[in-house]
Amino acid sequence: MQKALALLLSLVLLTTSVLPVLAANTNATPTASTVLVNGALVAFDAYNIGGNNYFKLRDLAFVLSGSVKQFGVDFDAATNSIMLVVGESYTPVGNEMTAPGETAKVAVPTASQVILAESQETDASVVIISLLDLVAYNIDGYNYFGLRSVGEALNFAVEWNEAANAISLDTSRGYGEDATLVTESPTSPDTSPREMMTVIDMLGREVEVYKDTQSVAFAWGGAGSLVFAVSGHDLISAGNLAAFGNFLRYVHPPIADIGFVGRGSVDLEAIATQKPDLYIARGTELEGIEGVTKLGIPAIALFAENEEDVIQAITLLGVALNREEQATAALAEFHAVLDRARALVADIPAEERVSAILMGSSPGRIAHGEQMQSKMIENAGGISIVAAHPELTSAAAWVDAGIEQIFAWDPDVIFLTTTASYVEELLQDPAWANLKAMQNGKVLLVPSQMDSWEFPGITTCLGVLWMVHTMYPDKLSREEFDAAVVDFYRAIFRTDVNPDLLGY
Repeated sequence: MQKALALLLSLVLLTTSVLPVLAANTNATPTASTVLVNGALVAFDAYNIGGNNYFKLRDLAFVLSGSVKQFGVDFDAATNSIMLVVGESYTPVGNEMTAPGETAKVAVPTASQVILAESQETDASVVIISLLDLVAYNIDGYNYFGLRSVGEALNFAVEWNEAANAISLDTSRGYGEDATLVTESPTSPDTSPREMMTVIDMLGREVEVYKDTQSVAFAWGGAGSLVFAVSGHDLISAGNLAAFGNFLRYVHPPIADIGFVGRGSVDLEAIATQKPDLYIARGTELEGIEGVTKLGIPAIALFAENEEDVIQAITLLGVALNREEQATAALAEFHAVLDRARALVADIPAEERVSAILMGSSPGRIAHGEQMQSKMIENAGGISIVAAHPELTSAAAWVDAGIEQIFAWDPDVIFLTTTASYVEELLQDPAWANLKAMQNGKVLLVPSQMDSWEFPGITTCLGVLWMVHTMYPDKLSREEFDAAVVDFYRAIFRTDVNPDLLGY
């Protein structure tokens, strides 16, 4: 490796240098101070030794990566030497940003040689700048270095706020450089600790979040529409737009340029660079939630598998994002559409109700009886055939009932998930031709192509109303349905839509 070779050669040149004088073993207590990096709260595994704070080099490199003060870290076991490469993007090794310690430890002095180098853009080589005289201690197998000494060596600001008991790292300034005094601009950096509040997420976890959350990120596509409904676009800094991206880009085109932190599960390296105020996770993303929390980023868990989940998720977001009024208004619209749908079909006799199922990504794969898509059928006045078969209910989102079972049920209506790719093939398959749904033209793709109405979220209420129209057209005309869609999108997303735009 060129860098390792450069390190060995440089050590030969630095043979006249001496290692730091070792201190005696001493006690180390977990740092009790708040740590802010460029104004954002970060939870470091750091210790206070003799009144000074000691941090891991890799933790600092991990957090500062992507900033103007980023640096790489290379360790040469043969020479027990560490090279800090100024300007190089840090490559994580997997043990960064572990949970802060909770008890006092014995700190053992260590004599690792630390070399400061600079990366060269022309040929990817490094040039040695100096050998650093850094006091370091080993605690539980990890080396911790004096924060101020590291800040001075890498030239980033390190400041102490005694009143707030807070340490502030600022990569926009050099070590010892005073902050520029700005008396009129409201955008002056504020490194004072931000006020926090406790929320209970949908896993029952108590989570400390910022009262003035200014940026959110998510890898779960279902979070996008929920956040947008509560806060609009202004808080979304990074996310997975796979589920609702086309619609959200229409409503607010610049959202196409937001950051990316993973698809389905979080990319910890990416989110550490983005540093949002809040990460919104699907409740099943347990490892991701733990990883994000270790980075010092608050993470809340949501579910949206049924109507009750959607209501709870929007309510929670209203509290966590300090947008309770908007969340209440969004839920009022959601309930109004559902209440209208239920009222329209309330007087339909049981013998006149339509039987239906909703098929998923392949023929024979269906939404089970407790799944939101089947509950939509019931809310629209239909008979969800699968509800009478609890043996098909499982922890999975979809179950394989099998084509023969669907033929035996012979439902009046077969709804297909919005993303079903087999529609034409199914319509032309003679094996399905004798089904009532096929003969009556009631094998229907759930809209809309731009903004799915059966993907669990706030627009599922429109999916219910659409089902009312398709199963009982005498109860709700197409014109009445179209008007309801326009009103809903104006109220929730503050935008005008039409059938051609949405694709239904």
